[in-house]
Amino acid sequence: MEKEPILTRGFVFCFIAAFCNSIIFYMLISISAEYAREFGASGSVQGLASGIYVLSMLCTRFFFSSILARIGWKRMNLFFHPLHIASCFLYFAISDLPSLLAVRFIHGLFYGLASSSVLPTGTYHLAKSRYGEANGYMMTGITLAIAVGPFMAGVIYDGFGPSGCFT
Repeated sequence: MEKEPILTRGFVFCFIAAFCNSIIFYMLISISAEYAREFGASGSVQGLASGIYVLSMLCTRFFFSSILARIGWKRMNLFFHPLHIASCFLYFAISDLPSLLAVRFIHGLFYGLASSSVLPTGTYHLAKSRYGEANGYMMTGITLAIAVGPFMAGVIYDGFGPSGCFT
């Protein structure tokens, strides 16, 4: 019996999207406290600059998951990924600590929506007879981003500052 292929076009696109979403997340979360410090933020506000992103991301998962399921994961994937990428450009408009917190919150919302739609879309494209194996490969993209993202952010931040990371 011939095995279903894992590396289909849909799988590869969703793998890349999940990896890119996650690399943005792990790069920016690792430098956001340092960037907040440049505005004179206390340690607790530096933590808020990192954590507000995750809090807004969780809000989208709790409040919008049922809406995403009704409208369709694939359609929402195509809609929210461009918004997630566009929200990355808001970092260039940051001029003070309140604007940093606002941008982190907004970016977290769109990251939450994009990441909540990409994994269900990706699982739709998995080989059904090799679902466990294929799902493991799909999640490897996120694991790779966890390993590489903070290191990349540190190197880029040291060499080019926060605007290098935002780029």
